[in-house]
Amino acid sequence: MSIELTKKGDFMVSMDRLNAYEEFAKFSHGEKEQIVSFIQYAYHIDSPYVRQYESLNDRFSTIARDCPIEDSRVFAILAMNGTKEDNDEAIQNDLLLQSYIDDMISCYLSRIQNNYKFELYITYQLLFSEYCHRLRSKVPFNIDEDKALKAMETKVKITQPCEDLIKVIDRYRKDIFGDNSRHADIADKKVARVRPEDYAKMAKR
Repeated sequence: MSIELTKKGDFMVSMDRLNAYEEFAKFSHGEKEQIVSFIQYAYHIDSPYVRQYESLNDRFSTIARDCPIEDSRVFAILAMNGTKEDNDEAIQNDLLLQSYIDDMISCYLSRIQNNYKFELYITYQLLFSEYCHRLRSKVPFNIDEDKALKAMETKVKITQPCEDLIKVIDRYRKDIFGDNSRHADIADKKVARVRPEDYAKMAKR
């Protein structure tokens, strides 16, 4: 495990307090407890996952490995992965679930933590992730040349906002975490190349 199980939940906000907010109280799901825990691991400023994983995808995948949610669709939604046709009944159900999750995340960031800088930090991270998702999406070979060129031009235009976002995210990260920014800097050293046991050692320091 990359984060010690005995310590990783110390920062958690109690379910009783969360349910005092409509966004959490109205959410009814068989895996509510796991989903809410996932949200807290991913979005609480004092979560060791937030401090250790700058990349959202790295953070989500590590949380899922350490604290798996049985319903795979939930993780797919939180990680903003996977695509289906809009008329697919399953994706319609997922979109409804996504709406509830979005409401809870927004409430958690803006009203429960009440830390505007951290809320902006997370929002910029999400925007950067959306830009990167579009950049990684390949332009189909079976569309006409004009559409293909327009799609490529759009990708080129996205690169500058991405570079600007990196600077903004880095500024907020250092402002929020201060001396602890070294935890967030791990992603800049190629997260995938570091062994899980190395992260465990870092977490104990």
